[in-house]
Amino acid sequence: MKHIFCISLLLLSVSCVFAQKIFVDRIETDGRRQVMATTKEYSVDDKDFNFCLKVFEGSDRRDWLLLVSSYVPMSMESVLLIKLWNEAILRLNVNNIKVDTETKPAYALTIGSITTSITTSITTIHPSKDVNYYYSVYELTPEEIEYMGKYGIKKIRIANGEKVWDKDFKFDSLGAYLSRGYKKILKQLETPIKKDKKKNIFDGF
Repeated sequence: MKHIFCISLLLLSVSCVFAQKIFVDRIETDGRRQVMATTKEYSVDDKDFNFCLKVFEGSDRRDWLLLVSSYVPMSMESVLLIKLWNEAILRLNVNNIKVDTETKPAYALTIGSITTSITTSITTIHPSKDVNYYYSVYELTPEEIEYMGKYGIKKIRIANGEKVWDKDFKFDSLGAYLSRGYKKILKQLETPIKKDKKKNIFDGF
């Protein structure tokens, strides 16, 4: 009985850690509804990348997209390779790149040493600077998302046309993330979005 309780507690903790939420649900200026799940960050080789599943729903179609963002420069030559646990490989070519500019705050780095009578330190000042943050967008079909959820993701490779970054997965966290996000977004789309009623300037005056 104690063993069963421990297993149940472990499963509960895992489900809490990987809880999937809806981050964006809004109507765009072109009339389409955008629904986006919360992002998930992975260290791929020596760089951090954020992954996000989103959909644009119009009157006659749904466009499923995988958004990959980082400080790594991305180009229209970017490619995302996904290897599943059944050894199948999906190649996703980028179809859009967006670049934002962010300001990294200034900081000071102090390196010091202490002896019996003397304390020495060197402080290096790093001023604030503007850096580019890249968003690369890859199209997905519902069949591809379900396929990845069924077999799980074993490895990914991100290429920007000049460099390549790889990540091997011991556990299928990315595939599970996409599968959960897909189901969560579909559930969200079942509920009509509440449109903000435009308030008249004289209302309640």
